[in-house]
Amino acid sequence: MQRTGVVVPVKRCHSIISKHGQKLGEYDFFFEWHEIPETFQLNELIKKIDDALKPLGCLYTITTK
Repeated sequence: MQRTGVVVPVKRCHSIISKHGQKLGEYDFFFEWHEIPETFQLNELIKKIDDALKPLGCLYTITTK
């Protein structure tokens, strides 16, 4: 497993974990935005997901709500 070197302080973890009670249900993961994201932000997220999953050779689907 490749590590990114990103260190997230415990205090920050409390603000990035959803408090909306969303259940994964049919999804394995979800990203929740605090504001409506700009197109470039979505594209950056997709690139990061692509880069992370590329060595695994797997396929994925993105669903927005």
